[in-house]
Amino acid sequence: MTFPKAERGIKIVFLAQISFMLASVFSTASAIGNMINYYIYINFPEEELLLAPFLIIAILAVIFLLAGFALTIIGVLKASGENENFKVALYSILFGVALSIIGMIWSGDNAVGTITGLLTTLTSFLAIIYVIQGIRSLSLKLDKKEMDQTGSRLYTLFSVFYVIE
Repeated sequence: MTFPKAERGIKIVFLAQISFMLASVFSTASAIGNMINYYIYINFPEEELLLAPFLIIAILAVIFLLAGFALTIIGVLKASGENENFKVALYSILFGVALSIIGMIWSGDNAVGTITGLLTTLTSFLAIIYVIQGIRSLSLKLDKKEMDQTGSRLYTLFSVFYVIE
C-alpha cells in the first residue's frame, strides 16, 4: 500500500517550509538593513543611504513568503486526496486567509484586529496539527511506527509552543 499523492503533497509542503524559512531570513536581513539606514540617517545625514540592496532583500522576502504560501496550498491539496486530515488542514489554511483579509479590512478596529489575529494564529496551529495527524495516519497504515512516534513528539512540541505564544 502506497500513497503517491500524499507523498508528493508532503514533499511540496516540506519545500514550502524551506521557502518560509528563507523568507524569514531575508525579512530579518531587511529589518537589520533598515536599522542601519536609520542609524546612518540620524547620525550622518549627509551620507547616502543604502536603500536599493535592502529593498531587493525585502522583495525577496515577500517572494519567498508568497511562494511558501502557494506551495503549502498545492501540497496540502495534493495530499488531501488520500487522507481527511489534509482536507481539514486545507480548510484551516483557507479560513485563516479569510480571517487575515477581514483583519486587514478592519485594521482600524482594535477589537476586530485582535480577534482575527488570534483566530488566524489558531487556524495556522490547526493546519499544522492536521498535517502532522495526516502524516501519522499514513505512517501507521504503512506500519512505520517510528514516524508515528516522531509525529507524536512534533504534535506535543507544537502544542507547547502554541500555548507559550
